[in-house]
Amino acid sequence: MIQKETNNAWTISCITCPAGTYPGEGWECKKCNGYGREYKQTAAGWLCGCKTGFKEEGQSCIADADFNDLVANSQVSQAKVVQFTEVISTNGELVQIGNVKSDVFNNHFAAAAAGCWKHNDRKSCQVLANLCVLTLYDMNHESCRFYNDLAEKSQNGIPYITYTESATNLIKTSLKNKGLSLTVGFYDDTASKRSQYLNF
Repeated sequence: MIQKETNNAWTISCITCPAGTYPGEGWECKKCNGYGREYKQTAAGWLCGCKTGFKEEGQSCIADADFNDLVANSQVSQAKVVQFTEVISTNGELVQIGNVKSDVFNNHFAAAAAGCWKHNDRKSCQVLANLCVLTLYDMNHESCRFYNDLAEKSQNGIPYITYTESATNLIKTSLKNKGLSLTVGFYDDTASKRSQYLNF
């Protein structure tokens, strides 16, 4: 609905809401929040759902092509399960719980993995890295394995979150791959003025 003044008189008229929005409270056209989502009119009213060509996974909508590629290159269903090996119970005892299906991983893994991998979306990469952190860096968990795989193949600077080599070797390898070299000097501020150099 819009309100206009014409010749000192106010008129109110209804307009059609733009595609992807619906008439909500306050006479406003409301947008369906979230990537790949839109409002659709159903018998039950207006519902926010995935657009055509998108699949609902957890609380996210992922493009069908991205999801199919993700399923072919990762273990999406296993990523939703987190292994808790030792947990302190409410009475203070150390107990073994085992595998638990996690709502957090169910809602966020697929969207984060697809967004980081397919669209180089920094926020998605951060979510994926944080999912790995939540597993306490369990390199057998799909969130860590997939993130590290992306970091190894990255041409866009996805940072490592775990390192298996020494810092010196990592710097040398990283610089060599980029065709660079680095000399770092450390200067002693005493009278002897000795200095040391590290060459990478």
